[in-house]
Amino acid sequence: AAETSDPMGVLFCIDYHSLRAREYVFLLELVSKYEKAGGKLSFYPNFAFAVALAKYFLEKDGLALDDSNRFAAETSEKILGQAILTFPSALTELLSKLTSKSMIQMTVWSKYVELPFFENASDTDSASLNHLIDLFVNKSYELWKDTGIQSWMLKTTKDLFESDNIEGASADRKVLRSEIFPPSEDNEYKHIKLSDFSDQMNQIPEDVLLQLRGQQQQPAPALGQVGQTTHIGGEQLRGSNPLTMLLQSLMPWVSVDSSDDNNENNNNAEM
Repeated sequence: AAETSDPMGVLFCIDYHSLRAREYVFLLELVSKYEKAGGKLSFYPNFAFAVALAKYFLEKDGLALDDSNRFAAETSEKILGQAILTFPSALTELLSKLTSKSMIQMTVWSKYVELPFFENASDTDSASLNHLIDLFVNKSYELWKDTGIQSWMLKTTKDLFESDNIEGASADRKVLRSEIFPPSEDNEYKHIKLSDFSDQMNQIPEDVLLQLRGQQQQPAPALGQVGQTTHIGGEQLRGSNPLTMLLQSLMPWVSVDSSDDNNENNNNAEM
């Protein structure tokens, strides 16, 4: 089960961090070796698109993979085309996210996203796949905001739907997708929270907010006028918020007087 084999969802963010770190060869080697050992990383939407993007950057830099790598002989356009055919809704959701962030002009895409192929794939019958696509889009959309990448993505889509074998290829990929993610309302990846992959800030828990509000209601020691030294005694130290006292003690006009505590300790020692 995904919850026990990958409880923290590492497989759904390592591609993002590899691309951000420009570790393109590492990512392609990881997927290639993983799949040679029997894994199916490229059958996850995030890896399907990330592998294509990594190969795109290698081609752009004029670098080649070792012949033993399964992606060595494949072009970035071919890899991206396979990703689009396998997970068409991932592309449409990615475009929608980029549009909401004003990172893309959708007018040039309307000719393609309005095709029945994409309209019929807007939502799959697998809750697991829908969740993984949401994770991919929310985590990685910024990687696709470059205009050069978008031009490559658009050209790949255009060439894909102008090819002669598009119907057969899309049918094969649909069968493959159904085998990997069969129709089911059970989300195997529900333990991976979308909020952890989102660009939105998490809210502070209500119990923490209540605790902070209670601390703010405690009166802080009065500070002296400009040019005067403010003394903070032992009673004030014991009765105030520790963080507030620490910050105030760093001020050059504040003097922390611990004589009260020393006198108390001496009196206890004499007794």
